[in-house]
Parts: sequence; C-alpha cells; structure tokens
Amino acid sequence: MNTNKALLFGLLIVITVILVVTNRYRVIPTDINGETSDTLDTTINPKSTPVKVTISADSIKLSPKNIIINQGDQVQLTLKSVNGLHQLIVEGLSVSTPDIYDNQSQTIAFVATQKGIFQYYCKYHKDMGMTGNLIVR
Repeated sequence: MNTNKALLFGLLIVITVILVVTNRYRVIPTDINGETSDTLDTTINPKSTPVKVTISADSIKLSPKNIIINQGDQVQLTLKSVNGLHQLIVEGLSVSTPDIYDNQSQTIAFVATQKGIFQYYCKYHKDMGMTGNLIVR
C-alpha cells in the first residue's frame, strides 16, 4: 500500500513539474478587440512552421499591441480592417501592407533575420497611438 502511495505521489510531482514548465512557454491569447492580453508570444513555434499572426485594426486601435517571435522565424502578418482605411508598416524591416478598407485583410510574409524591437503602426493613424511592437528574440 505504501508503494502505491509513493508511486502516486511521484506521478503527481512529475505532472506538476510538466504543467509549470509548459505554462512558462504558453501562447497568450488575444481576442479581436485585444481585451484578453496585449501580448502574443509565439516563441514556442518551431522555425520550420510559419508564425501566423492576425493584427486587428479597429478604428484607431491595433491588437495585439506586442508580438514576440524568435530570430529566424518565418512570419506571416495579416492585417484585418474591422473598419476604416489602414496600412500596416513594420519600421526597420522594410515590410508593409497595401491600403485596406472595411472588412478587408492583407498578409505580408518575411523572415525575422535580426533581433530587436520593431515598431509596427498604421500609416494613417500612428499619431493617434495606433502602434505596436514586434519583438524578435
């Protein structure tokens, strides 16, 4: 009986360690309005799989506000306009979308070759705070 308790206790410890370690590398969800979190962490993504992120443009708000990726990741950023005219520019990486309007979306693809923090913003609403950060680790 004591052997069974010891085995069960050991199994419980292993499961707890696994849950703690995997929670450290979780993807933080963001809803279309950015209300769940302002950060989307994709650093658990294998380099061979493209990192696909949709950035929602609603009036004068971009969501998520922060995207974390790894150097070398293949990235696909999709800008989706909930309403209004928008164009996404990622400063320092020479990537941008064409203009999009209500309910349209546009995807840009690139490889994150350099580490750093790169601001992304709407060309038309940057001065109103429609900005975010692409963080390349």
